[in-house]
Amino acid sequence: MKRVGGRWKGRSSRSIIKLDWLDFPWGRHPVDWNLADAKNRFSELVNLALTQGPQRVRRRKDAVIVISGEEYDRLVGSRPAFKEFLVRGESFEGLDLERDRSSGRDVAL
Repeated sequence: MKRVGGRWKGRSSRSIIKLDWLDFPWGRHPVDWNLADAKNRFSELVNLALTQGPQRVRRRKDAVIVISGEEYDRLVGSRPAFKEFLVRGESFEGLDLERDRSSGRDVAL
């Protein structure tokens, strides 16, 4: 059997592939896709990312990983909203926030 895009081609395209569950924080190796196959079968790529785990899309030497939103949230953790971040941040007490009303510098025209 030979892997093409995200699928194995050969005797049975319905074969279950057991992946090595080591070395990756999400528990499994991502399945590799080349960019052209990923673009042509994007819906399938997304469905596999949602149901089977991470999918790696390669373009020459570059690669990206497609993961589910739930997995992304778990990896990133919770973040406060921007307003909440500012409110919880350091105090502005003692910081001079007055605008300088001077006309600036003299310029000869």
